Amino acid sequence: MTLYVSGWARTDSRPTGRDWHCSTFTRSNGSCLQTGRPRGPLLRDRSQSTASHSTSMRCGTLDRPEPQIAHVIRRMTTIMSTQIIDQSTFGPTPLTPRMAPFNHGNKWHSWRGLHIPDSYEGLSPELKALHRRAVIEDKSPMNYYSITGPDAASYLDYLVTRDLTRLDVGAGIYTPWLDEHGKVVIDTPVLRVGDSDYVTMGGILESWLALHAGPFDVNITDQSDVKMVMPLQGPASRDIIEGATGEDWSEIRFMHGRATTLGSKPVWVWRAGYNAQLGYEVHCDRDDALDVFDAVMAVGENFGLMPIGQNSVQVARTEAGLIVPGIDYTRAGSDRNIAAYALLDDAGIVSPFEIGLGRFVNFDKPASFIGKEAALDEQASGGPARALVGLEVAWGDIVRLYDQAGESPEVSRRIDYRRHPLWADSQVVGKATSMCWSPTIRKEIALAQVDRELAVEGTELTMEWREHGSSLGNERAGDVIGGTISATVVPIPFLSKSHKFGIEKDDSDPGKRTSTMP
Repeated sequence: MTLYVSGWARTDSRPTGRDWHCSTFTRSNGSCLQTGRPRGPLLRDRSQSTASHSTSMRCGTLDRPEPQIAHVIRRMTTIMSTQIIDQSTFGPTPLTPRMAPFNHGNKWHSWRGLHIPDSYEGLSPELKALHRRAVIEDKSPMNYYSITGPDAASYLDYLVTRDLTRLDVGAGIYTPWLDEHGKVVIDTPVLRVGDSDYVTMGGILESWLALHAGPFDVNITDQSDVKMVMPLQGPASRDIIEGATGEDWSEIRFMHGRATTLGSKPVWVWRAGYNAQLGYEVHCDRDDALDVFDAVMAVGENFGLMPIGQNSVQVARTEAGLIVPGIDYTRAGSDRNIAAYALLDDAGIVSPFEIGLGRFVNFDKPASFIGKEAALDEQASGGPARALVGLEVAWGDIVRLYDQAGESPEVSRRIDYRRHPLWADSQVVGKATSMCWSPTIRKEIALAQVDRELAVEGTELTMEWREHGSSLGNERAGDVIGGTISATVVPIPFLSKSHKFGIEKDDSDPGKRTSTMP
């Protein structure tokens, strides 16, 4: 799909620092993404783009291929050599020259057309480093947007459920974004970096941002190919940041940050993360990434700093009870069918109250927001039908299924992104997501949305387990090991305080949640 914007010239096929002023935003066939008042002339085809008032651009990630698979567009690729043979399949990130030597297993996956290590040392060593020392992550493929202009604050305040107008420069919020039906479009941070300058990052958002920008005097820039995020997480992260910057960071509260330098390069450092650990996120120009990384590693090697792969990141956030758009819920809104992991139907579209985000819906904030009336109606009608819980999966049941198939039981090497139906009394009562083995607590765990009356600790549910022989790497590649197993509802997060090495209690924000990645 190619989108065109009226009134802004852009001719390069792969733009960087893509800007648009969203008074008119249309598809190449002339259909308008927006509703409401007329926005001006629509572009009918490329031939019109030479007109002075109707120039065109490819914007954001929409110049990338649309999903070719009906259900899951995430593609896992294992590379058997350190050299990437087919650069047209996916290419390197700014940090690949530094990260690749650590990738001893040579396992990679594709994220936004770039290759990211799936694992470096393995799941258990990486999680131990996260909980006990510190880890650094390459999150450069993550979408990154800048919103500026006189109406930037009021525009974003209309899009999100929390009160954005109270933010000082150097402060941020984590917030859901809702559609007009009160369903979750995405959950992201929004950070204020200037008087009229905000950034947000996470999933694909450009058409949603454009759709609602018409009445506001704002400029939106997709900086996904210009900016990047480099998370530094774990109990030693503050010592490393202080050593690398030469500054005191002890007074910086959660979701606060400031401009500084790393490796003589200008950066923003935010107290944030995605795994319930003490952590920071470094925002820098992609061109500066190697210098910034080197500055952090030069200090971090004295604290046992090591890279963390994406599989470990996903297991860590599951242990912390944190959800991901497109995996644990289907995104509502105009960008959902092109987002990574998206389902192409309405299954899994949820309200914030169904996935534990209700505490971030501020009905009392001065300005209204998209979806407010629908969210109020849901509350008035008795609240959500389902609730987010944790599951402990019966490992003995899994062993039994392997025994019946004549196979040795194996701990899953990867987080399972499939959505598993849950039953009680022969009725489907929910679904399990993000199933994985937690080496930290030595249990098979999952997140789940279940009927509200069953969201009680100790409730026993039934689910289906299926494992294809091909994923086990044995000669019975066509066989399926499967059957029903039991799972028990437990509170989230899964980790007790004794497991959260270095975690700090922060009562300054009752809506605290560590989340930046979609």
